[in-house]
Amino acid sequence: MLGMSTHVTFDHVNVDKNEPEKASSHVDGPSTAETLDYSPLRRLTGRSIAMGALVSMGGLIFGYVVANAQLPRAVRFPQPPNGKLGFSNTRSGLIVGLLSIGTLVGALIAAPVADKIGRRWSICLWTIIVSVGFVIQVAASTVWEQIMAGRLVAGFGVGALSLLVPMYQAETAPPWIRGALVCTYQLFITLGIFLAACFNYGTYTHQQNSSASWRIVIGLGWLWTIMLGLGILLFSETPRFDYRRGRIDEARRTLMRVYGAPANHYAVHLQMEEIGSKLRAESQIKQGAIRGDHHHVPGPAHGVPDRAGHDAPDVPAADGSELLLLLRHRKSPQHLK
Repeated sequence: MLGMSTHVTFDHVNVDKNEPEKASSHVDGPSTAETLDYSPLRRLTGRSIAMGALVSMGGLIFGYVVANAQLPRAVRFPQPPNGKLGFSNTRSGLIVGLLSIGTLVGALIAAPVADKIGRRWSICLWTIIVSVGFVIQVAASTVWEQIMAGRLVAGFGVGALSLLVPMYQAETAPPWIRGALVCTYQLFITLGIFLAACFNYGTYTHQQNSSASWRIVIGLGWLWTIMLGLGILLFSETPRFDYRRGRIDEARRTLMRVYGAPANHYAVHLQMEEIGSKLRAESQIKQGAIRGDHHHVPGPAHGVPDRAGHDAPDVPAADGSELLLLLRHRKSPQHLK
């Protein structure tokens, strides 16, 4: 699987190429009548490329908004008591600082919202919040508090997207490009900073005595929010969220599309196995199953089925070492018989 080839191979896990391994009925894979497919897969598919280019737009929004730190210098309308154009240092600091406060709050509340309504709809929701923040700022004319409030609202959305975009990519991307795909988010942050610097320079230089010097820069941010907010609807929900809600078949179909693999492929089967194991471990922790003494506890919480889609049997409570083994559990092909 390593290297820079255009395809990912699985020969190192196919122990007996003459006798393909059969997937047992207790795992989230093909039926017992089917065999696991170890054929090579393309390293990059159209879905994975689109995910890196479009979903990473959240990073561009983050960089673009944060880079507008010179906004207080560009916004020019009379301020009391002397009617001078521009803001005092105190007001400039509040306008800039409230964005950071907003990002903190947004990042804290984004995770529970995403667990409730899903990663995809959460991203769409928070792009709307960012757009509302832009509207509040652009509509300002004489009240400096309106600029400050708009930056705070935009910060809510930017902070949430800084959590949700890498989460969506990490939960959906194939493992052989997962790290590189998540890194595109950081790359797009840099791109957003660069674009904001260019736009700020152009408008402030050529429209210095006009409100266009800052309204244009803020308004252009709608392009990125529209692209992300509508574009994310073209993608499926993450396999992990679908699995957690009991939509196991939909989770498998998403992996098939992103991986470019059939349902009985080893990569799809292994990923479904890992998702199921980790979700069941998390459910046991939430139910207080890890107490140090050994006794039987109920199976996973509602919405986290076992590998076959049925209620899991009672599981003995574990200590820390057993939990670590459970979280690191992977079935090798020879154990799939």
